[in-house]
Amino acid sequence: MNNLLECADIILTNPPFGTKIGITDDSLLRMYEFGYNWSYSEKEKTWYKLNTLVKSQAPQVLFLELCVRLLKLGGKMAIVLPEGIFGNKSLGYIWAYLKKHGRVLAMIDCPRNTFQPSTDTKTDVLIYEKGSRISDDIYVAVAKRCGHDKRGRVTNSENQPLPNDFERISRAYQNDSEHGIWKQVKLAGNYFVPRYLESKSTYYNSEEYITIGQMIQEGYLKRKHGKEVGSEAYGTGIIPFVRTSDIINFEISSDPTKAVSEEIYQQYAAQQDLSVGDILFIADGRYRIGKTAIITEYNIKSLIQSHIEILSLTKSAPFTPYEFLYCLNTDEVQQQVRSFIFIQSTLGTLGNRIQEIAVRIPNRTCEWEEKIHTFQNSIEMRAKCLFLLKKDENSFEL
Repeated sequence: MNNLLECADIILTNPPFGTKIGITDDSLLRMYEFGYNWSYSEKEKTWYKLNTLVKSQAPQVLFLELCVRLLKLGGKMAIVLPEGIFGNKSLGYIWAYLKKHGRVLAMIDCPRNTFQPSTDTKTDVLIYEKGSRISDDIYVAVAKRCGHDKRGRVTNSENQPLPNDFERISRAYQNDSEHGIWKQVKLAGNYFVPRYLESKSTYYNSEEYITIGQMIQEGYLKRKHGKEVGSEAYGTGIIPFVRTSDIINFEISSDPTKAVSEEIYQQYAAQQDLSVGDILFIADGRYRIGKTAIITEYNIKSLIQSHIEILSLTKSAPFTPYEFLYCLNTDEVQQQVRSFIFIQSTLGTLGNRIQEIAVRIPNRTCEWEEKIHTFQNSIEMRAKCLFLLKKDENSFEL
């Protein structure tokens, strides 16, 4: 291999992925910087390679280092990588290595269907040049469609070809002055997922918005987590245990087979400390992240699952609870939610990036006030109807 180092002008590659096929051979691991453990120094804000070998390293990580070493100065690479490399803080040493040896030119966010039906692994494309690092300014593009569906079909029911965003992204790479397909962003922070960087550059430079994290810092919002009660508690009573599947159209529609007893409720109620106006926000779960509901007087006696965040506004907040609920469900916020969900292998998670969601502060016009009034009345009326219906059912059973 040594006689091939720094010989390549161009590398285009899609390496093998997978933790199940990790490299464990010490003689191979010693050949790579990424075959060793790395540690991050908070004081010096940098990564250090340790003297100890990792027990196992994913092949795509070693392959990425090999490609960098094969490139000559000025050589360029386009490589397909699983999203975990872009969105896992513990792999920050990879990005430190890339910055040390060259510069990231661009990244493409690939749709989930890109390699289906063969594999469900979410991927992104890294475009890189070996040599001196000029700046942290890079370009990102987001492909939402790839020319086929998850079953591999390339046409729709009318035999029309399915759209392929990669075609327009590639055409615009050299000259994107008119279309705005590529966006310039900073390659900084702990996360490098392309759609995440694009979304942050869109919403973070305006006084019209406030992030959930800023609201917490300013004392406008308190954030709590739901708890797990254990499956043995299911069906022991009539008090709802609210799971992600129970939050539909801003409502809590609990499954009676998962309801819990008064004893279980008393065990967890003080920890959750629910109040009328609290907003439930699904933060984990493959397809339901970002769905919301609100606690009313009719469903306050509930327990909440751990995958759900409990957001409690204070009196000084720039939103009423129903305004905040409405804003969390606008297209611009839901787009951020989708951009902040990172796929590790095949599962998605939002995690603490919920604090980075930017919400537009409402301009309280008459039209806005009327809209929120209608929104609130509709939800409260439906919550009351569900409560009365369940009450009647329980009375009938007795």
